[in-house]
Amino acid sequence: MKDHYRAGRLARFSLFVLVLIVFLYMFSLPYPVAAQGPANVVVRQFNGDLRNLPQIKDTTNFVRPVLDPPSVPLRPSSVSAPARSPAPHVPLAPMPSPLSSFEGLDKSAWGAGWPPDTNGDVGPSVYMQGVNTSIGIYDKTTGGQITAFTFNSFWSGAGTGTACDANNRGDIIVLYDPLQDRWLFMDFAFVSSASPPYYFCFAVSKTSDPISGGWWMYAYLAQNAAGDFPDYPKGGVWTDGFYFSANMYTGGAGSPVSVRLYAFDRLAMESGVFRVATADIAYANRFFTLLPANIRGALPPTGRNEFFVSQDFSFYQFDVWTASPNYGTGVLTMTGPTAVSQISGYGVAPSTVTSPGNNIATLTFRSMVQAQYRNFAGVESLWFNHTTGAAGGLTTPTGVHWAQINVTGGAITAIPVQEQIFNNGADGLNRFMGSLAVDGTGNMAVGYTVENAATHPDIRYAGRLVSDVLSTLPQSETTMLSGVTRVSPTNLCGNPLVSCTRWGDYSLMSVDPVDDCTFWYTNEYYLTGDTTNWRTRIGSFTFAQPAQCNPISNQASALTNHTITFDGNAQLGNDFHYATEWLGSKGGIDYYATWDATNVYVGMIGGALTTTAGSACPTNGCTYVAVVDTDPRTQSSANTGAASAFQCSTFDANAKGNFAISRANGATTKRQASGGSWVAWSPTNSNALDNGYDNAEFRFQFSELTGYPSGDSFALYLYVCDGANLVSAWPPENPQTGATPALSVTTNFATNDAGRAPRTFGRHWGKQSQSASTTGVKTFFNGYLTFNVTTNGGGACTLDVNLIGNMDNQASNIIRRTYTITPNNCTGLVGDLTLKYEDGSLTYGTTMNNAPNEIRAFTESAMALLRQVGSNWADQSATSRDTAANTVTKTGVSSFSTWTLGSAAPTAVTLASFDQTREFDGMSFGFGAGALAMLGAAIWIARRKIKRD
Repeated sequence: MKDHYRAGRLARFSLFVLVLIVFLYMFSLPYPVAAQGPANVVVRQFNGDLRNLPQIKDTTNFVRPVLDPPSVPLRPSSVSAPARSPAPHVPLAPMPSPLSSFEGLDKSAWGAGWPPDTNGDVGPSVYMQGVNTSIGIYDKTTGGQITAFTFNSFWSGAGTGTACDANNRGDIIVLYDPLQDRWLFMDFAFVSSASPPYYFCFAVSKTSDPISGGWWMYAYLAQNAAGDFPDYPKGGVWTDGFYFSANMYTGGAGSPVSVRLYAFDRLAMESGVFRVATADIAYANRFFTLLPANIRGALPPTGRNEFFVSQDFSFYQFDVWTASPNYGTGVLTMTGPTAVSQISGYGVAPSTVTSPGNNIATLTFRSMVQAQYRNFAGVESLWFNHTTGAAGGLTTPTGVHWAQINVTGGAITAIPVQEQIFNNGADGLNRFMGSLAVDGTGNMAVGYTVENAATHPDIRYAGRLVSDVLSTLPQSETTMLSGVTRVSPTNLCGNPLVSCTRWGDYSLMSVDPVDDCTFWYTNEYYLTGDTTNWRTRIGSFTFAQPAQCNPISNQASALTNHTITFDGNAQLGNDFHYATEWLGSKGGIDYYATWDATNVYVGMIGGALTTTAGSACPTNGCTYVAVVDTDPRTQSSANTGAASAFQCSTFDANAKGNFAISRANGATTKRQASGGSWVAWSPTNSNALDNGYDNAEFRFQFSELTGYPSGDSFALYLYVCDGANLVSAWPPENPQTGATPALSVTTNFATNDAGRAPRTFGRHWGKQSQSASTTGVKTFFNGYLTFNVTTNGGGACTLDVNLIGNMDNQASNIIRRTYTITPNNCTGLVGDLTLKYEDGSLTYGTTMNNAPNEIRAFTESAMALLRQVGSNWADQSATSRDTAANTVTKTGVSSFSTWTLGSAAPTAVTLASFDQTREFDGMSFGFGAGALAMLGAAIWIARRKIKRD
């Protein structure tokens, strides 16, 4: 009996140790941070499956106070505006009914007090919802809950030593980043609201998979220097950052003192590195709750600063600011405000309105959700809403005040394009807690709470088509709770107990990134028979003109506009970022390029633009040089940008008919003139500039270059000089010869690279999706992958294809592109897979002598399809090869994972499940989902780093 007892105890102990090891592995040690230092942020990571988190219920059950600015009587706008006539009466058209409507999180299982702070966003396959203080992730197609967890559960194993570990308090924000196909959720945390420290607890997904793809975790000290309390945080996605704002109060629930603005380096946070820039604006009886703009659809022009918009609390006007971060110094420069006039004379909404049960809080005049940014063919706008009273100075019925502000070219127009106080024809119902969004065609929808003394709170929405009369919402109001019997809350809450009035504080409308057409909305309600338990709803709808929709098969890649890197790194992500690159003491040049129809943007990293000791250029400071070879089709010594014996002091690109541009620290842009001399150069669009990351960024517009390309090709050479000393060149091997350009592009710029295989060069390029519910050919990436469905996978079956670069891109027996094929909601899917390659013979409308050639150490007749199985490639052979069309086909494919082309069974493959690289204690390591993959990646990166030191 004793032996059995010992054996059982040993087994239980072994199991405990195993579980402990697995749990500790999920949270790794923090990496060094590059912002304000360890005192201000602690970085962790979660590498497990969210479905396996320990369930720690939040037992907090308090009422979050409403923190107000002092009451300020509204005055006429400081901006003169023409008199506005009432919006014309137009016949109402039917608003579309919900496509889906399903239950979200509720208080009894997931909530912590009142109100719920309902928030959420939509991604390609899931809807992520946040409430105080939990996260729920739902399948978009079925509405089924994939997983849910409290913030305290998520942070329980992180061990940051901050309030994020166990004292999460709410004000949830959920954001989907369509530029990178990543997710962010956050809340604030503190032990006591009366005294600091106060933290923002950020989680940023490592991959596009929010369930099991891993998360970066940042416990960030969000208070200002005075230790004030940051309340009502608001967040938005912009091209160069996650932008946030918070209202700062003394002593937790004291007086408002300022608004604090934050720019968090988006790409850095998505790569495990933390950088932030901040600014503070004094309250001054005017500025409160600045809302950051949130991107959907087409990107703003390059270099456009983020916008913040607020309701001015002294005037009937909006105030619009712009924000420019310097992540190196941590300073966020705010410019503004620009005053924008608005409808005047309306009353201020009361703090509460009557219902059949308890009174319900409206949050009166507050602006509660981010502004929405849209760019339609170069016309840029901000869309914004807040709650108001009624016309004629009346306080009720409350309405939703919405507006569109033109910001084209970064110029903020002083009069809105359109605006309205919507109360559905003064039907006596209160409308508040609004949120709006705009689809890819320009249709707008706004959701809100509706109620009055005789009507239980309902979730409704209204909208307008882009073709409707301005300043109207003629698409008639409809409910998201059809068939649901609602009730008003009657519960008591607080200490001492009083009638619970708190509602909201948020609802959230967003647009699906897949089709840029479907609206998703979440808000709260109460169900009959349960008057003490708030519930939430998630639903979707689209306007009844589907032909107007603008499907986006790949939001992430569509928005990056062919962003490519060329130094052989293999990190996931669509854009280059300095934080994941290694720079040796003499620095190999790291660089990236993006091109569109008329421009090429080239970024260079070669050492800091300083003259400090120990930098890459300690004597004279770094000068960055870029040479454009305008006719690389004949790669002769007389036509190559790099001389056979390149010297910084004597190099003369102009003599070769090429074009050179340079930038030194603190100097202006120069171009090389005849004789090799350098002269000042300031064209309209081309430039060299310091982009804020301690490196130079070059922008070339071909029409401004001498001997610019005719439209199909160019080559690029990059150098860093310290006076006459050549510090580094690309390629770094054998830099004196210049035989191979850093970048050789053969593309038709007039058609923006249409029809051409994307150049990945070791970088993740993007994802495309197709329905596989019917038989037939499904085409991906301009035809470089096709899948002919012979047996469909069911009505909900879709195929996702991720195109990534092969990390082992020096291997001569495999092409540099790999495709990860993922079936979703598919049963029994079978088809014929075809991959296309380039052999130097393909043409695209023009004849090119140096068309891309992926055939290296193997012949076309030996080309085989390879599938990744575990950490190895398995030869799938080929059913057929077409050497004229450059395709290889395998029929009857029913197993997927990652595929590529190459010779049979290559032996040295380190692609596997590689995710990211990071620097730690002098070495750079890659982390993957599998142990073998992680080891292979770590060895490869370490080898590269030693080589470039």
